[in-house]
Amino acid sequence: MRERFRYEYGAEPLHLIAVVASLLLCGYALLRITEIPGGGRVVIWLVAAALLHDLVALPLYSGLFKLTHGAAARAIPDRASMLMALNHVRVPAGLSLLLLVVYSPLILRFDPDRYMDTTGIGVDGYLGRWLLISAGLFLISGVVYAVRLRRAA
Repeated sequence: MRERFRYEYGAEPLHLIAVVASLLLCGYALLRITEIPGGGRVVIWLVAAALLHDLVALPLYSGLFKLTHGAAARAIPDRASMLMALNHVRVPAGLSLLLLVVYSPLILRFDPDRYMDTTGIGVDGYLGRWLLISAGLFLISGVVYAVRLRRAA
């Protein structure tokens, strides 16, 4: 019976239980969010973020993946070496982009007066720090890549 379930569902029963539990938890969180003042704006923001991801970001980074994969495949014939090189660029780029998305209001200085009034902290220096962190991520990744290439040789 378990094999039949796995064939029909495509995964183990534990996976289905985990998915249902996570959906119930998300539903409960949405109910709690709508009870607080301004919670409706949070729900609108979540829906907009999901739509923006699915309609803009997913096609963008899928196309970028195909572009980089094709260029790397032409430059590095060995598949394992190509994937290793790509991953040493993808990981710091992804982390840098994640930091940019999370801190974009501060990095791009959207409404700095409101932020200062709310927190008492200025927005000066966020762009420089983000650039330094991004450079550090790429530097660390490059050093690790060089060490891995040295060991392989």
